[in-house]
Amino acid sequence: MKFYRVHMSCDGGNSAGYDFFTTRLAADRCARDWIKDHPREEADVSAIEIEPTKDGILQALKQFAAHHDNG
Repeated sequence: MKFYRVHMSCDGGNSAGYDFFTTRLAADRCARDWIKDHPREEADVSAIEIEPTKDGILQALKQFAAHHDNG
């Protein structure tokens, strides 16, 4: 199973968060919209392969959703 992550940045490279999509088209559109709305900022799209099992999804959540600043 493949997902696409858009990492948006602001203020000279600080993270402005992530969005996740199931299609590359939607991820690219999000990145373009971010750059259009924030002309001096960046957005990077990366593909994430996730094994479609309970363990694979749990591993992906631990890797991509766990962050010390999540709340």
